[in-house]
Amino acid sequence: MLPNLCASTAINYNYGRNIDPFTNQFLNQVVQSNTLQMQGTWNLFSGLQIQNTLKQNQSELAAWEQDLKSNTNDLALLVANQYLQVLLAMEIRQTMLAQLSITGTQLNKVKILFDNGKASEGDLVQQQAQAGSMECQALCDEIFNVPEWVDWQQIERGAQVFLRSAPLALVAFALGALP
Repeated sequence: MLPNLCASTAINYNYGRNIDPFTNQFLNQVVQSNTLQMQGTWNLFSGLQIQNTLKQNQSELAAWEQDLKSNTNDLALLVANQYLQVLLAMEIRQTMLAQLSITGTQLNKVKILFDNGKASEGDLVQQQAQAGSMECQALCDEIFNVPEWVDWQQIERGAQVFLRSAPLALVAFALGALP
């Protein structure tokens, strides 16, 4: 949109030896040349290309800012969701432990009733089976339930890096241990 003005200058010296074609003798010559240049441009009309480019860049900047806000919100929601998943898992575990405690209390009551002759051996065995089942379920839940935040792809990449670099690391460690 604004005019451009460029200026430059150059001085050249050429030293050389030539043969005079008329006398057939060597001539030493020095040629000096000066160059001055000035150039100016002024874009009178380019189909509103510059203004449209400015508008396009402003629109892209606004879109990038909205993308940044959207990504920030998505990240906040992801963190909040993972936090709620952890809280839910802790709540489920506490509920399971409370249920296990209740089952243990019921087993003690049935044992007391059985010892006093008020309950049958089948009731006692059934309550023991239920308590054992609850304990097994609690153990299995702790062993087999992987938290939601575990990224299996990242673990796989880490394993691949370890397996690729382990032989070299072992050699380096062994050589470093030598006196």
